[in-house]
Amino acid sequence: MGVTSSKPQNIQIVLIAKKPTVGFKHTGRLTVTATKGETIGDLLERFNAFRGPNSQISGLYDMTGTPVDPTRNIDIPMELFIDK
Repeated sequence: MGVTSSKPQNIQIVLIAKKPTVGFKHTGRLTVTATKGETIGDLLERFNAFRGPNSQISGLYDMTGTPVDPTRNIDIPMELFIDK
């Protein structure tokens, strides 16, 4: 019988800003690491802990501008937008 690892799996999420945003490089892209099984809401809560009250990100959007459900589990790398 094989040994299974309980080490969490890290997944890269690219957050993209279409307009100038504090904390994002001139390219408008910022790569963050999520843990497989974490939700979009968990990721945002952790990310916003490092942002001031006036620069909180309230939601994320897919490439069509559709809001991403904050209860969605992260199980694959994604590119998500912080604005429509």
